[in-house]
This record gives sequence, C-alpha cells and structure tokens, in this order.
Amino acid sequence: MPSYLKDVVPIMPLTDEEILRHESATHCFICEESSPSPLDSSPNSQNMRKVRDHDHILELLDDDFVHLSYKPEEAISCLLHLDANNLYGSAMSQYLPHSNFKWLSTEEKVNFDITQWCSNPTSDVGYILEVDILYAQELHDLHDELQFCPENIVPPIEGKRQVKLIPNLFNKNKYVLHYRNLYQAVTHGLKIDKIHRILSFNQSNWLQPYIDLNTGKRQAAKNTFGNDLYKLFVNAIFGKCMEAVDKHLNIKLVSRWKNYKRSRSAESLTASPHFQSLYF
Repeated sequence: MPSYLKDVVPIMPLTDEEILRHESATHCFICEESSPSPLDSSPNSQNMRKVRDHDHILELLDDDFVHLSYKPEEAISCLLHLDANNLYGSAMSQYLPHSNFKWLSTEEKVNFDITQWCSNPTSDVGYILEVDILYAQELHDLHDELQFCPENIVPPIEGKRQVKLIPNLFNKNKYVLHYRNLYQAVTHGLKIDKIHRILSFNQSNWLQPYIDLNTGKRQAAKNTFGNDLYKLFVNAIFGKCMEAVDKHLNIKLVSRWKNYKRSRSAESLTASPHFQSLYF
C-alpha cells in the first residue's frame, strides 16, 4: 500500500442509533433552529421537516488557490450558449491579401503608427508585422482565462517534448501576426517593444462573392447532398489557402542524363508528369 494511503480514514456508515437520533432531532445542533416533530403530519410541517439539515460554514479555507476573493455581487448571473456558423466562410469574406507584396523601408518602419494604420479592417492596404511584445504583469490576472498571441512552444512541464499551440502570458520575441490581431492586442493593453519587419500588401474581400454564392446555394439545397456539397466547396478553398506549398517540393540532384545502375537519371525524372523545372 502506498505511504500516502496509510493515514486515510475510511468513511463509515451511520449506526442504527445515529440514524434514529438524526431522524428524531427537533432542532439544529449548531444554531438551535427548531425542527417540527417527526410525528407531526401536517402539510406545513412535512415541508419544513428537513430544516435541521441546512448548511453551516464550519471553517474557511485560507489557501490562495481557492479564490476566496470571489464576490457574488460582481459575478455575471447568466450563462450564454453561443454557436457560430459558417466560420470558414466568414473568415474568407474578410479583406484578404492579393497583390503588391513588399517590405517597408527602415524609415517607413520607424514612422509606422499602429493606431493609425492598423485600426481599419477594410483598408486597401494591409500589413503583417514581426514584433517584440511586452505582456505587462498587471494584465496577467485580467487575461488569465484567455491570453492574446498564442505560440507554438513545448509545454513548460517536465517530460513534455511535443510542440503545442499554447496561449500564454510570456513576452513575445519576433512574433509574426496580422495587423488586425496586433491592433486587438494593443487595444487590450499589450505593448510593442520593437518592430523588426513589416510586410505590406494590397487587400480586398475578393473571395466574398464566391462565399456568398455557395452560402445561398447551401441554404436553398433540398437534400443533404446539396447541403454538404456547397459546404465542401467553401471548405476546400479554405484548405488550399492554408496549404504550405513550400513543403511540397521534391528536389533531385543528379549527375547523369541517362540511367546508371539503380539511380534515376535526369532523362527519366524530366519525363515524370510531376516535373516542373530543371537547372544546370
């Protein structure tokens, strides 16, 4: 038996004498509040019979982790069940990059005003920034439930090695994000310590007509096939937009035009339907 189980006191059932004493109690043994007699069969008495079982606070925990600072008068007294539909379609209906990608000069980077250039989600020009962000200590309690700027990091737990996308309250170093995400973080108290690079581009809601067309077709669908078809038309475009094309490269280094033993030659590789280009 483990050592920590040796001092565990088992919970024993009540004896017959204790049950009888409980059922025949006429008052609360803590506050002396009266309880009707078990022999009284009147309706009001029956409803009040268990008054002796009401609760009392016997001892308050003084542990810092039990949140004794909870104030019920400041708590929200309602629960909301929220369900967002068409998340992919909604994201692709926003203003998205399409042309004129370029790095801002050092002078433009120095004069870049976050509040001026990043506050308009429908601007013709958008930005992706690489910045250092300070997460001030005074924001930690406020953002404890949901943090800005998540990172792909190894969990700071012994034995963990797998990289996970983790929201955290750490400062960010060379963090890359869209200007709308940066503006949201800054308006909630995060500070920009340094701007390393800024990529600008022209943007518009160029995918919105396609999304609206498929959304309308899906709403008008009369069966499950039609509903799923137009949903997948949207989801497929989302997947292609997220595709990392640079991971699809297959580069072969060869020194012969004709096949030699088991090694493939440049001649056979260029005959493949997947061949795109050749460099000497």
